[in-house]
Amino acid sequence: MDIRYITAVPVILSVYLTGCSQVHQPTLSEDFGNAVRTNIAQQVIDPKAGQEDLPPATLGGQKVENSLEQYRKDDGKVDNERLITDMTSSSN
Repeated sequence: MDIRYITAVPVILSVYLTGCSQVHQPTLSEDFGNAVRTNIAQQVIDPKAGQEDLPPATLGGQKVENSLEQYRKDDGKVDNERLITDMTSSSN
């Protein structure tokens, strides 16, 4: 083998590997992520929720029983006429 190849191959290989090994660190602005944090903060209804010492909200047993019975009897069909009536009457 020629001496030029013996010296050229390691030099080219080292230059190639040096170029590939540099890690690209993206530069982020100081306010990166503020839009997401702002959107999340705006979705909070009551920021002080959970800080007050209130009893848990409960339902009476009869109301729960009636709701459960109504849920079990529901066949999933929708009354289209009533739906249209409700939609049009609420916009007035």
